[in-house]
Amino acid sequence: MMITNCKSKNQKAPTSLPERIRMTRFLEKRRYARNGERGAAVVEGALIFGIFMGIVLAVIEFGLFFMFWSTGRNAATEAGHEVAIAGRSTNADYSALYVSRNQIRRLGGAIDYVIIYKAKNIKATAPAECIAAAEAGKSDTDPLTPHGVFRATPTSALMSSPLVTSVEGFDWNSNSSDIACNVYYPRNLALMPAQKSAFTYDFLQAQAGYPSLDRFWPGPRRRDWINGPVDYVGTYIRTTYTSTTGIVPSRKVNHNSIVQIEPRRTQ
Repeated sequence: MMITNCKSKNQKAPTSLPERIRMTRFLEKRRYARNGERGAAVVEGALIFGIFMGIVLAVIEFGLFFMFWSTGRNAATEAGHEVAIAGRSTNADYSALYVSRNQIRRLGGAIDYVIIYKAKNIKATAPAECIAAAEAGKSDTDPLTPHGVFRATPTSALMSSPLVTSVEGFDWNSNSSDIACNVYYPRNLALMPAQKSAFTYDFLQAQAGYPSLDRFWPGPRRRDWINGPVDYVGTYIRTTYTSTTGIVPSRKVNHNSIVQIEPRRTQ
């Protein structure tokens, strides 16, 4: 019996039983080989696709992290620049926070706190005491309660204590060992601009028991080139970066900017 579906007219179909068995086995091996090649191609495609998607997600994650870091850095730089210009103004901190509010708003709920502090030099960072005070005040819910640190060596002979912790009515000397800082939280920043007075230092109100948010280091207690050795003022912003893909782990990101106070007439 002849097989009529051969590939070539000159090719004869196997007639004997052994030849047919060999042909059948040959065709089965070819079919299995093709199926194996297809399976390998699927596996290789899946691996390549996984690696490609990993690279894409990594690029997206690093882009988001860089944008987050850049936003925080710009906020610290703008605040530092403005607080230097504001100098010894009674609302110096308010001016700095208000100017940088657009950058701070982009961070949204990622911002932990802002510290405006007296820096020892241009390369310093926020004192450990100020960071500890900032961490301790995170649980407070009252937006009008000031937080910060004030420790200074008195210059007046009438002061008997080597260290004082109250800024009201005290003139102090800007030694490198002095510590002074104001801490601001998102709950405080939410008061702007409606309650500007909450950020404006007033000695009489502080004595009456209504201190402003900048009471630990108010603008009038800072020094510029006109009235003494110039102070360095630092802006320290701590934020929390939340990872989107997990490629870059969630972490605390700190932004720091230090400038010298510029001379300006006190308001």
